[in-house]
Amino acid sequence: MHERHLFIGGWSLPPTLLYKCFGIEFTYIDCNLIVPELFDKQYNLYKSWPEIVKNQLSLSSNERYHLAGWSTGAIVAFSLASILPVISLTLISPTLSFCRKDGYRTGAHPKVLRTMREHLRSDPDDVLSKFHTSCGFKSTIYSSTPYTIEQLTCGLHFLEQADCTKTTPSFTNALLFHGSDDTIIPLKAAEMVAERCGSTLHIFTGSHAVFHEKELLIAKYIYEHTTKGSSHDHFRKSSTAF
Repeated sequence: MHERHLFIGGWSLPPTLLYKCFGIEFTYIDCNLIVPELFDKQYNLYKSWPEIVKNQLSLSSNERYHLAGWSTGAIVAFSLASILPVISLTLISPTLSFCRKDGYRTGAHPKVLRTMREHLRSDPDDVLSKFHTSCGFKSTIYSSTPYTIEQLTCGLHFLEQADCTKTTPSFTNALLFHGSDDTIIPLKAAEMVAERCGSTLHIFTGSHAVFHEKELLIAKYIYEHTTKGSSHDHFRKSSTAF
């Protein structure tokens, strides 16, 4: 059966930002371009959105996948892993839900995203600059965003509504990374994903973009995971400071 490697990036940044982590074998999927098709005209997220993404990307149950994602992309990859044949699953800064919900109090308050959407209309550069700084980048990554306000707005609606708290991927033994100082997605959220997957969670000193300045180290973990498979059968938290 044919194998495909897919990495799905995060909000407001191109997925090739993590090229040094995943390398030439992966195809890089930009979540900012696919998310707008997941809503009706009132910005209600379709319940079947994982199937829509599957169709958008021409994914087939007749192929096997190495899925990976960061942040928003981790939510998408986690959901796709419940409907596709998966060989490996790698999630960076993952969460089951960005926003807190009934029975899930780990996420952010929805008003955080609503405020960001309001400010996007008046000062998008300020919104993006603050977000990139919160991610852990020392300066603005791009002088101008390649995305429209509509694409960015849809991404924030997606983060407010996407809910994987009842989703269980068909694949366990995922490889997870999270920053100890992540202020965007709390560490507790990643621990809950690891428990759901029965998987290894590597905790590095760092922020939301925990891969930043650790690309080669993370690339080594990913290479071993995607070529040899994970040997861990149960949730194990590995705390490593770099």
